[in-house]
Amino acid sequence: MNNTLVSIAVTTYNQQDYIAQTMDGLLMQQTNFKFVIVVGEDCSTDNTIQILETYKKKNPSKIQLLNFDKNYGSDLNLLRTIKACTGKFIAICDGDDYWIDTHKLQKQVDFLESNEGYGTVATLQKDFIQDKGIFIAENNSYTETYKTIAFKQLLFKNYITASTVLFRRSLMLSFIDFYEKQNAISFNDYNFFLFFAHQMQVAQRNEISIVYRVLSESGSRSKDAKKIWSFKKRFNNAINIYLDFFDVDSKLKKKVLHYRAITNYRFASRSGDRMVCTEFLEVFKNNNDTIRYFLLKNGMEYKAWNRFALFVEKVNLKFGGFLLKKVEI
Repeated sequence: MNNTLVSIAVTTYNQQDYIAQTMDGLLMQQTNFKFVIVVGEDCSTDNTIQILETYKKKNPSKIQLLNFDKNYGSDLNLLRTIKACTGKFIAICDGDDYWIDTHKLQKQVDFLESNEGYGTVATLQKDFIQDKGIFIAENNSYTETYKTIAFKQLLFKNYITASTVLFRRSLMLSFIDFYEKQNAISFNDYNFFLFFAHQMQVAQRNEISIVYRVLSESGSRSKDAKKIWSFKKRFNNAINIYLDFFDVDSKLKKKVLHYRAITNYRFASRSGDRMVCTEFLEVFKNNNDTIRYFLLKNGMEYKAWNRFALFVEKVNLKFGGFLLKKVEI
């Protein structure tokens, strides 16, 4: 009989310098229910595996190590790890992040058990800039204990960090079915947060519970233009699928596409993705965003214009966004 209420999905690869802190933050959780940590170790080439095996020996009933027989890659490793989770609720913690609130899980379970209309509850975070050794706390603009994050808001950008969430396993099973029927969608946190928010309400607790480690080179950050655009493009493609699949209102769809083009055109141009750049040009043209249209068109031909576009966007931001056309979210 499975009496595990919460499964914590941890994915890790070559994170020997961070994984012990991650595991300590999970094991320190004080709860009145059983939880199990399910670890998808993606065949690391450093000492990550050995560190995890040591933790497993000390905590055999709380840690489940999946077979590290081959390298799956981030998406498939996350998928197999979550599929191995059997609890009523699932939490996520990336192998380089760590929890700092000993009652994080208890508070989140209490909330979802008491609020049947909600399927996901997140928290705030603080970032640790690894290269500089400094913490930056997340700025929040609300005073209530919880706020609701709507599907509409998530279409514009992701307000949730994976390591902060707890969600109903039933939602994830529905998403996996959706994911396996789509050819272009990726298995990552932003995609399933969008799906969850369309099915049930999403809450965010006004409290910092985790530290998000910001690395100069990671799955979501890089100095390589092609690598960073490859990451961002996955989300851009997913948005297009969701806009059509969930039959989003045409006015909202137009605003979302414009916002996404503004957010991504410099990355697409720097990487040389002419197909997407052409799509963004059409979006700017349809929204009378003349300056960005001019910047992108020249950026497709001359690399220097990409740097100039970044400069213009920074100046625009400095002056409150009054210089360029903006999208009201």
